[in-house]
Amino acid sequence: MMSSSSSSLCFERRRRRGSSALWLLVSLLRSSSAGGQKRRCAVVLRGLSHGEERGPIDWRASQRSLWESYVEPRRRNGSVVDVYYHTYESPEAKELEARYAPVRCRVTRHFSSSKSRFAAHQTSLLLALETLVPPKEVYDEIFVARFDLLFKSKVTDWRVKDGAFNVAFRDVDRRKHCDVLWLFPGSALPEIVEDLKKILHKPPHRNCCGGELHFYHPKSLALNYMVDGHFSSDTDWPDKFPYNVNPIYVLHRVRGFRPRPGPRPPPAKKKERAISE
Repeated sequence: MMSSSSSSLCFERRRRRGSSALWLLVSLLRSSSAGGQKRRCAVVLRGLSHGEERGPIDWRASQRSLWESYVEPRRRNGSVVDVYYHTYESPEAKELEARYAPVRCRVTRHFSSSKSRFAAHQTSLLLALETLVPPKEVYDEIFVARFDLLFKSKVTDWRVKDGAFNVAFRDVDRRKHCDVLWLFPGSALPEIVEDLKKILHKPPHRNCCGGELHFYHPKSLALNYMVDGHFSSDTDWPDKFPYNVNPIYVLHRVRGFRPRPGPRPPPAKKKERAISE
């Protein structure tokens, strides 16, 4: 017959083993819960999505390039990537939606006839950010870009700084930076939306060579250039303008700016008629 002292000792051992097992289970649950909080990224696209005027030559090629350069690398790192966009009516709008599979999208009539090209860009961006991305959905990272891009490198190759307003590069005009793509923390979204509203209402810069987005970055975030060097946001006519070649993207659009013609040659001198004597 087991003595009371040995019985209590066995009970104490079992209690300790049970407590250890319970502590281990709680630790595992906590670690799995912490590890299960995946990084959340949002892709926000704006502007023309089809091949009219200055739209993409082949939006399907642009979609594949976006997936290879941003969406898939982020998902391989364990991030959840959601897509949002604003674009304009086209015969391929349904196929576009099926291929991009957005959480939310908005398609409107084109308003370029009533707005300047740069104002149209800003309005499309505001519509995408303000009306599509839910305020309660806090994303760790928001990637804003145009539809008409073919990427030359991947997001993992870029010098992305967490908590900063990341732009592609500094412009050849040192006052400006690239307005084609941005990458910033989702916590800055309300500030950026309010800033865009103010810019549309009263543009702080008036220039003939670029829109307001070339000058913009939110005051709460430091500005970071993802690659070194000075380039134009435009990529047309690289043989004539070497600074139109950047290491991140090419604009895959129907047509771009035509190079300005050089100075006209002086008119040829007319041959004087020989005067017969």
